[in-house]
Amino acid sequence: MTRRTKTLTRSLELSMAAPAVIAMRTARTMASGAAPSAADRREMSRMVSEKGRAFTQSWFAMAARQQRAQIEWWSAFARAWSSPWNAARPGLMFDAATARSLSKRMQASQAAVLAHGLAPLHRTATANLRRLSKPRVR
Repeated sequence: MTRRTKTLTRSLELSMAAPAVIAMRTARTMASGAAPSAADRREMSRMVSEKGRAFTQSWFAMAARQQRAQIEWWSAFARAWSSPWNAARPGLMFDAATARSLSKRMQASQAAVLAHGLAPLHRTATANLRRLSKPRVR
């Protein structure tokens, strides 16, 4: 499976898992009424803490991958700019093929940033869906 396909699949799964988890938790909260059980209070507390953890992991993963992407892109830019073929053409920055290559590299690196940021959110939402879908034992 290519990175693009994997990212699209994860996005689709996340778009289906998140509303389902919200619906299950809302129903559970409504069913508990004014006096929630200890399990219900743990679930409500978990709901808040795991969102913070998942989004923090997502931001850190994206920041780390973005930093790597910038280094990769600038090194590719420097190699293309300092190549002997480019030096023979003063006044022109790059030929069309080099510009396309650099553009594709930048798009791929930004797609990788998105994929790295999506992973913790997807992992948390799908794990919650699996956990909350199991029948509750009272």
